[in-house]
Amino acid sequence: MSLRTILPTTLLACWTVAAVYAIEVPKPDPGQKEHAWLKQLVGPWEVELEAKDTEGKVLMQCKQNISYRMLGNLWVVADIEMLDGQNTILGLQTIGYDPKAKQYVGTWVDSMHNHLWNYSGSVDEAGKKLTLEATGPNMLLPPGAVPQMVQYRDAYELVSPDEMKVESSMQMPDGKWMVFMSGKAVRKQQPAAR
Repeated sequence: MSLRTILPTTLLACWTVAAVYAIEVPKPDPGQKEHAWLKQLVGPWEVELEAKDTEGKVLMQCKQNISYRMLGNLWVVADIEMLDGQNTILGLQTIGYDPKAKQYVGTWVDSMHNHLWNYSGSVDEAGKKLTLEATGPNMLLPPGAVPQMVQYRDAYELVSPDEMKVESSMQMPDGKWMVFMSGKAVRKQQPAAR
């Protein structure tokens, strides 16, 4: 290698190092009070749910294990395992807060549907209930029916630090909301450290 090749390469490397050290490394966003609200969900939860039809008849009962964790200060991520007696359905949920839109946002995917659910919503004035809405496929249609997209609403109400009411609703053709799944989540107690 000649001096003509080494000198420019060495200078370029030095300038690159100097530029990297001159740029201040960004610090993680500490989030806002809306992001801090999400931290209340962190931890493992056991959920008991009941699904009903349009007449209120119980169709099934199932259990879920949900483990919420923070992704930095801005997002809560939930790993979900639902057991309905016959199948195990896995899900992944994200919830954050968009300061520009001034609303909570999130996503849901699961091992049963190929639909990506995009949420938006808010926490009530009391600071206890998070309500998220999304558009998704109508799950009440009979097999073979032409697919339709409808509005859904999920609500998570903190009754205490260790108990939460959960409810899923679907908007019917007349505009009314029908609760099709509801239940209670209880925080799993962590074993005491020895």
